[in-house]
Amino acid sequence: MPEKITYGIRNGHYAPVTTEADGTPIFGVVEPWVGWSELSLPPVGDPLNVYADDVVYFKMHVNQGYDGSVSAYAVPEDFKINHLGEYKDANGVMIERSSAQPKDFALLGEFQTADELASDPKRFALFNCTAGRADLSGTTKEDSLEPTSFSIPITVAPTNKDEIVKATILKSANEELFNTWFDSVYYNPDFVVTRRVSVTVTDGTTPIPGAIVTIGTKIARTNSSGIASFVMPSGTYDVLISADGFTPKVTTATVISSSVPVSVVLDER
Repeated sequence: MPEKITYGIRNGHYAPVTTEADGTPIFGVVEPWVGWSELSLPPVGDPLNVYADDVVYFKMHVNQGYDGSVSAYAVPEDFKINHLGEYKDANGVMIERSSAQPKDFALLGEFQTADELASDPKRFALFNCTAGRADLSGTTKEDSLEPTSFSIPITVAPTNKDEIVKATILKSANEELFNTWFDSVYYNPDFVVTRRVSVTVTDGTTPIPGAIVTIGTKIARTNSSGIASFVMPSGTYDVLISADGFTPKVTTATVISSSVPVSVVLDER
């Protein structure tokens, strides 16, 4: 179903990203970022026309990503520390240093879209982002109170190895993938068929929320039901599970042609 109108921004998330020696991105746990009010990312890179014999001889389409900003009414402390380069001292004071080196991240969120029949939301992932410093502003309290949002400059570049800039998914296109979009960063540079892997972590009777699950090069945290979800291509993967107060465990998951459930019981230390 083609999208015709896009409006509204919600479900902001981010995830740290590191790069291996060959340029492959490795994404960390996806964290929520509540309070987005606007996302404005104009594209960077204009088409280039090469002229010869008084005509356009060659057209080169240049995609250098996006460059703009995200506006939010709150900025997570973790994001300030890891991706804006601030740090918290022993007294709980947040400090900004000019020599700080912020870390790259992936940015995820959701737009609302509409067609003649029904709303069909769209979720997105931007894989290679850097952030500038948030603006520092405020206004005096008047008769009517309007909250002030923070504007953070965001630059989105192609990934080093695969030159991938973004990915989007409509709910109508793949509802299962759409519903698990924020569990871990979807990254599929080879454009292969993927399957859902759901890892359920318990202590034998009770789900364990907040457990860290690593499968292949992907990582996620279990939700309140003790479940971490991934989308993976066919293959056999080691699965590492750890949680505070429990002994870590390693198991395997084989992805062939359907969704794969994995159940893991952790023992208390």
